[in-house]
Amino acid sequence: MRKILLGAFASAAIAAPALAADLPATTYTKSLMVAEVWDWNGFYNGLQGGFGWGTSQETFFNQPNTAGLFAGTQNYDFSGGIAGGVVGYNWQSGAWVFGVEADYNWSNLNGNSREINAGSGDSYFTNVTSFGDVKGRVGWTTNAWETTGNRSIAVCGWRCGVWTGQSSI
Repeated sequence: MRKILLGAFASAAIAAPALAADLPATTYTKSLMVAEVWDWNGFYNGLQGGFGWGTSQETFFNQPNTAGLFAGTQNYDFSGGIAGGVVGYNWQSGAWVFGVEADYNWSNLNGNSREINAGSGDSYFTNVTSFGDVKGRVGWTTNAWETTGNRSIAVCGWRCGVWTGQSSI
C-alpha cells in the first residue's frame, strides 16, 4: 500500500508543473477613472502656536504728563509666545458647508512701560495670559476650495496695572 501511495504522490508532483505551463495567460485591464469627491463632513482638531505682539496705551486718571516728573500717559509694546489647540465640526449639504469651531490658547504676551513717577520705580504692565473663541461658519465649496464667512465670540485672560517695584496694583 505504501508503494502505491508513494507512486501516486510522485506522479502528481512530476505532472503538476507540466499542467501549469498549459494554463491560459491572464489578461489585465486598466481600472476606470473615478472622479474626485471632496467631503467636508466631520470632526477635526489640531494644535496651533506662534508669536504675538501689540501696543498698549495707558493713561493715569486723565492726568497730563509733566516733563521729567510724571509720565502718566504712555504707549508701550508687548510681545510673547502663543500655544493652544482647536476643535471643530463641519456638515456639508450639497456645495454648502456649515461648521462650528472653538480654540483656546495659552499666551505669554508681556510688556512694561517706562517709569511713571520719576525716582519711584513704578511702571505700567500688560500681561495677556490666554485667549480663545467660539465661531460659527457658513461656506461654499468647489471641491478642494471653500469660501467661508464667520461670526465668533472671543474671551481673553488679561492683566494690566501699575507695578510699584514690589507689587502690582
